[in-house]
Amino acid sequence: MNKLILLLSMALTACSWDADEPIQEKKDKELASERKSQVGSGDRSEKIRTYNYPQGRITDHRIGMSVYQFDNFLNGDLDEMIDNLIATDRAEKLQNTEN
Repeated sequence: MNKLILLLSMALTACSWDADEPIQEKKDKELASERKSQVGSGDRSEKIRTYNYPQGRITDHRIGMSVYQFDNFLNGDLDEMIDNLIATDRAEKLQNTEN
């Protein structure tokens, strides 16, 4: 009798595991998708900024802007780049609200 109860208990546990598996797989896929969208693939095409020391140039690829004041930029004079990033962000948000 004890073996029967043990076998039934094991069978019910296995059945409940199988029933939860598709739900867990769906959650795992959603989580993986969300992580991938946040991290990206790491390709060179996803670069944010390029620092070209010989030319004294910093290029922000998100907004397509180059600044030819390398030393000033590295010393903390970021205002020009930040102002352009803010302006681009506002323009994108405005465009998204209009659509």
